[in-house]
Amino acid sequence: MIAPDIVEVGREYPVTCILDHGNWLPVFPTPHHDQDPEFFVNVPEHFHYDRRFINTTFDAVKSLGQPMEVRPVTCLRETHIPPQHIIWMHLALLKHFEGHRLKNPLVCPHKGMPIINGVCAGHGLKWNAQGYLKHRGPFKLRWGENVGEVKSLERVEIPVTVEHNALLILDILDAEGEVVFTHSEPSSYPIYAYVGDVVKVNNRNIEMIRR
Repeated sequence: MIAPDIVEVGREYPVTCILDHGNWLPVFPTPHHDQDPEFFVNVPEHFHYDRRFINTTFDAVKSLGQPMEVRPVTCLRETHIPPQHIIWMHLALLKHFEGHRLKNPLVCPHKGMPIINGVCAGHGLKWNAQGYLKHRGPFKLRWGENVGEVKSLERVEIPVTVEHNALLILDILDAEGEVVFTHSEPSSYPIYAYVGDVVKVNNRNIEMIRR
């Protein structure tokens, strides 16, 4: 059992929780692993936090056979926040499910996670009312005002055409220029880039190539 799609801040809802180190943590009730080489991930079985009901910088907790039960939990925010550090997985998922139509509008076909208000609670895929992915390619990556085309899932280069001093927070843009997904590096720090530099992004890391 989980809270409904539409929730109200300050109200209590029955939420599935697991007991981890003495704390009851609100999670989506079905665990899964992400050991999928085609999506550039290798993560053991875990639960995703329902971040409408918890303040945490983490996205998930390992599934280690902890006790589970439905408990009343106070809603902290109306919208769940999917992970924000899986840019290559997200790009691969967009490619994999291009043209796919949902059989169940409430369940994502990737890992069976719930779709809340059109967004997969697990990995943030956005679906439209017709059951298809909301965003279509070709896709681009943007850092500040600097943009590079996604021609391959192996590497994207973003040429720096405008000097920029900021964290490496990257936006995936769709064919219409709308933001699909925002990627935040967990250990990111401000970087000053000059015109002529290149931000090189691959499925393992992000680096700055100086001119």
